[in-house]
Amino acid sequence: MAWSKGADWLPVKNAKAHVKFWTKDLWYSEKYLKYVKSIKKYNLQNYDKFLRIAQKDVEVSKVGLKKAKEKLAKTLKRVNG
Repeated sequence: MAWSKGADWLPVKNAKAHVKFWTKDLWYSEKYLKYVKSIKKYNLQNYDKFLRIAQKDVEVSKVGLKKAKEKLAKTLKRVNG
């Protein structure tokens, strides 16, 4: 069975790559959020904007990782029977 961009399934290698990508993205997002929180003491003019962006990025990464893990589980179930 050949995979195409419009298919509703992923090859195992691609599903694992998605999980790896979102895991690393979440790690970077959390690291950036920690950095933003650490600069609060400098009373930057747009601090709240930076904080909202960092928090939103962490949320997006968590949702992406959750979806990627679900897709990987479905893929492994499909492959392994």
